[in-house]
Amino acid sequence: MSASAVMKKFSTLLTGAAVIAAGATLASAPAANAALFAVGDTGRWGGGGANTISNLGFNMVSLPNNPSVPGGFTSVNKISSPSNTLSFSNTVYKAYVGTDWAKLASSRLTTGSPVYFNGGANSTTISLANAVAALDLVVETNSLAPIVFNIAVTAFGGVTQTLTQGVQGDVGGKYFGFYTTGTDRISSITITAPSGAEGFAMGEFRVGDAQAQAQAVPEPTTVMGAVVFGSFLAGAKLKRKQQQKDKAATPN
Repeated sequence: MSASAVMKKFSTLLTGAAVIAAGATLASAPAANAALFAVGDTGRWGGGGANTISNLGFNMVSLPNNPSVPGGFTSVNKISSPSNTLSFSNTVYKAYVGTDWAKLASSRLTTGSPVYFNGGANSTTISLANAVAALDLVVETNSLAPIVFNIAVTAFGGVTQTLTQGVQGDVGGKYFGFYTTGTDRISSITITAPSGAEGFAMGEFRVGDAQAQAQAVPEPTTVMGAVVFGSFLAGAKLKRKQQQKDKAATPN
């Protein structure tokens, strides 16, 4: 078989291989499906925690209360800031850790920071005016009893995720964090505690919109280009081998 015939046959095979390889690559590429993940107390920010969500690349911003609302167990229905607003399903009472809210020094909440007591209810839902890619907060029981109460926080977006942690009444609160991948966003959270907890306080809210770098998925044109280029190199190599073989077979 002549070199030109070999190259024509090989070119046909390469074209088919390129199409198959490109199709296989695109089929196996990870889809940008929404996913919602939870981060427990060891991943908290501050207090020696791992600051997991910030380290993943989310630009977390604290969400303070409207400065026109004073402290001292003042009733509020929402926390306002220029970037977002958190609305509570029931009236909460704003206080300050270490003064109005005289919890133990071992509390996860920072002394001097605002805290929001839910009035003793077993459950509170917090809705965001603008859905976010990440959210975290600290929750502690109202009860000071040396008992572990299971506190559950559920984040809602395109999907839901619940994180339940044991919070001991006489020790302090726990950090709850959530972040998303893909196109999902967190629109609300619900905090639930057993009746023995006598309600709970929430504080140190942070929200973030900047996601961590997503896993890069090659564009179809990039995949096809890489396959075709590889095919070109393979074809050139085969052509050189055939030329060398023909030259060796030709008598001097």
